[in-house]
Amino acid sequence: MRQFSVIASNRSYIPNNIYFKLNDFIAGNSFETFAVSIQSYGLEKIVNRLFGRKGVVWRKPSIFDIFKKRVSRDAASIEAELKEIEKAVSLRLSN
Repeated sequence: MRQFSVIASNRSYIPNNIYFKLNDFIAGNSFETFAVSIQSYGLEKIVNRLFGRKGVVWRKPSIFDIFKKRVSRDAASIEAELKEIEKAVSLRLSN
């Protein structure tokens, strides 16, 4: 026996809840073999950021560019600024 249900939303194109369940009958007894429920509240924002008009997928020349290694960031300018802040504040530890 299979059961599948979808609770749609009036505000979104993504359903709020999806439920799927499999039941088996052995020797007159019923038991759940597999059951999964997915709630997708807030998922629309993530989908729009990825696949929307200005999404990550469409900003790249190729869809495979999404999976490329990210460029490492240089923290040298931040370290210099932190040293300036440490000099200006001059905190001392007390024992």
